[in-house]
Amino acid sequence: MIAMLLVGTGGALGALGRYGLARWAMARRTPNWPWGTFAANIIGSVVLGIALVLVTGQSLLLVGVGFCGGLTTFSSFAADISLLLSVDRRPAAVSYAVGSIAAGVLAVLAGMAIGDVIAGS
Repeated sequence: MIAMLLVGTGGALGALGRYGLARWAMARRTPNWPWGTFAANIIGSVVLGIALVLVTGQSLLLVGVGFCGGLTTFSSFAADISLLLSVDRRPAAVSYAVGSIAAGVLAVLAGMAIGDVIAGS
């Protein structure tokens, strides 16, 4: 029961963060690139990288599974690519897909390095 509460609480906080990032991106009216989803996925990747180094046990359910799971989104990533393709913006779709994957992997690695520095490793 505690595990479900931790995941649910973290997920709710992550979802609120994702909503805030989406609103921020919409306010800037950047239809050529899905900045809200991109920012959520990269921020979530950094946080998850840090959590993988510093957080253990049930706290990882709150931060890693809950918060990062609620903040990041593969379905929106896939939908954004599909929408860009549907309006004949293939270069933007390809650069978004490749850029998101590369930046996400680099963000996790950066987060892990940050976690190592914080931990004093």
